[in-house]
Amino acid sequence: GLAKAITGVFAATIGVVTAGAGAGAAISAADEVSKKFGYENIGFTYQLFEYKGNIVVGLMTSDKMLNPNTRDEPGEGFVVVDRKSGKILGEDFFEIRQGGSWSSAFKQYEPYAARPVLDGNMLYVAGNGRMAAFDLDKGKKVWALGDKEMKDGYAFDMALIDNILYAKLGMKKFKVGLDKDNIKIDVAWDRDEYGFVAVDAATGKVLWHKELESDPAFMTPKFSIANYYDPSSKRLYYADEENINALQLRRDGGNFDWQFNFKDNDIGKMKFEKTYAVNKVYLGAEKITTVTDYYFGGSYAYTTKVETGGINENSVREFQDDADDADIAATYTSWGTTWGVSGKHCLRVLYNGNQILVFGPDGIGSVNPKDGKKQWVTEWDYDESSVQYIPRVIGNKIVYCVDRQLTSLNVLDGKQNFQVKEAKKPQFFTSTDRSFIYTIDAELISGYDLR
Repeated sequence: GLAKAITGVFAATIGVVTAGAGAGAAISAADEVSKKFGYENIGFTYQLFEYKGNIVVGLMTSDKMLNPNTRDEPGEGFVVVDRKSGKILGEDFFEIRQGGSWSSAFKQYEPYAARPVLDGNMLYVAGNGRMAAFDLDKGKKVWALGDKEMKDGYAFDMALIDNILYAKLGMKKFKVGLDKDNIKIDVAWDRDEYGFVAVDAATGKVLWHKELESDPAFMTPKFSIANYYDPSSKRLYYADEENINALQLRRDGGNFDWQFNFKDNDIGKMKFEKTYAVNKVYLGAEKITTVTDYYFGGSYAYTTKVETGGINENSVREFQDDADDADIAATYTSWGTTWGVSGKHCLRVLYNGNQILVFGPDGIGSVNPKDGKKQWVTEWDYDESSVQYIPRVIGNKIVYCVDRQLTSLNVLDGKQNFQVKEAKKPQFFTSTDRSFIYTIDAELISGYDLR
């Protein structure tokens, strides 16, 4: 089965509950630390969670840490503490995310680093070219992998499946900006050495390593191994600029069961700078005050003061609404004029457990996960600068609005349900049961049945 990653528990304010405590007896982990150290901020980043009534202190950070016993590196690791007495029950220090304290880039990676995976008494962690297993009962590290085994890959996601630990390596993040007043999507940061690694959870033996040329999460939003894994076929689905790939997740895996080529199937090649639907909103201009004195018959008569520019409140609200739903957003000032720029990941691949949907520059299509064969493809007129509503799956419909054409397709066969012309900049929202979509333009509200 699929062991879940720890998500909410690795936070400094998680509730710690002792064994046998009554209802409502949760205590803030920060309060626990304050009791032991006298104050909450002890000078470095730490994570806390409860295990069998004891406190586990996790030290995972790109900051330089020292082993408190030897005053030497490494100083990351885990310490198991008796909650009542403060006695250390077990501890081990080893590298996880360290090695990059000299570079601010490593600080950028930390919010996206792979979350620890807990399976019984075993805690699995990964980071900067490192992966390790920690036994919470014994308070000791069981095994650890380094740069050589991980091939210098930074782990950004992990999952434990059938006693095999899988990690996704590498990540690329994008940003939106202006280049000579033109909208430009560019790379914010790039931690390469892309790929996947499979490790025997019991021994730490590397079973296989699959090197890739691009970030496997590039075309698959909200990507995680858990989200895109098919347990019935033991495959992981992900996409790059050219293909959808069905990667074998087995002990002897690491190969593709099938690949679906976008260009050969009338979807079109995915170029990263074209995958974002971009919107540019005028927010206002630098406020300028012009004072003019008027004279009549050589004598002063009166003075006028005229103010121009300033922030346009309606435009700011429009940009805020758009940015709330955007993947990337920023504001820029050019020649005294301020613009709001946002980008939504429009071209992408989605998997719901039964069907793979792909939104490409030339067509929208469906792929059969079992064999990678095309089920249907519908042509559309995509223009990244003319998308009012990015394609969304609502019930059994695909709904989008491009160049003012609000369109609904049947998700099973790609046939068009309706297409109507909309205003230039309408607002979209759906009913609570998602059976209707509404558009608002000034005082006009329109509704469309999606049942």
